[in-house]
Amino acid sequence: MRKYYPKQLVKPLVCLKDKQGLIIGNLEKAADDGITEGELVCPVCHSRYPIRQGILDFSNQQNELPEEMRIEVAARDQAAGGYDKKLASRYYREIPSTLKALGDFRGQRIIEYGCGTGRLTAELAGAEQFLAIDFSRASLLKLQEKISGPAALGAALGDIVQFKTAPDYFDLALSAQVIEHIPDAAKRREFFENVRETLKSGGKFVCTAYHYDYRRRRAGQPQEGFHPSGIFYHYFTGKELKQELSAVFPSVKIKLIDISWPLVWRLGLPARFEGSLSRLAERLPGIRQLGHLVLAEVRKR
Repeated sequence: MRKYYPKQLVKPLVCLKDKQGLIIGNLEKAADDGITEGELVCPVCHSRYPIRQGILDFSNQQNELPEEMRIEVAARDQAAGGYDKKLASRYYREIPSTLKALGDFRGQRIIEYGCGTGRLTAELAGAEQFLAIDFSRASLLKLQEKISGPAALGAALGDIVQFKTAPDYFDLALSAQVIEHIPDAAKRREFFENVRETLKSGGKFVCTAYHYDYRRRRAGQPQEGFHPSGIFYHYFTGKELKQELSAVFPSVKIKLIDISWPLVWRLGLPARFEGSLSRLAERLPGIRQLGHLVLAEVRKR
């Protein structure tokens, strides 16, 4: 279990007020390599960012969240304990394809937006540095339970749309099943622009989002709305997501993943085998339209 914020991950952090680099302030509990209780400070405007239980808190310096996002935070906090179990059945249909899109991450600097309980974070332990952001403290506490060893992984609390980091710093950026919960296109563009700014030249951004798939369209289900928990959602077509990303990134690759073949669930197949069938379907033009997720891969020039 990891319950400190690594000191080497202070370098990419900037003040949300004036974008000045943050420095270490008062420390209550710290070791040579990390901070459990303390604060970071902006040397110019003196804004303070507390660290509690090893989680760096940006939320106190961000604008107040709109009501629909405050509802989502409460829902995420409440569901954090059972979230991994809830999505476990999708693991082999989703995670291997997402990791393949990321490529070789060993020795890379990675930033993950909306990390949640760390379903993907825990798979990327070979990174040189890893900054994981989410606005659910309960989810970040679950993430900490999965992290051990020498890897420099820092957890930060805050809204990803408002979150900014040093320019040209990270090699890889990741966002899994997050952007469908950002309420409007203008805020999604703001988020994409922040991602572009913090990536190095040639850096890669991989994101996944709900796909407005054939089953959903045929059933006449809405493309946008609210889950019973109150969480906002928007289902993207591949063309729609590509269009939004292309306004910020010059080259966008789109593919459909997490594909369930018709009636296969009745066979009770092992999850690994279902994952293999899903990856086969990714190459088949008709069946891939059943994909639950759309995956985008972009690079910064």
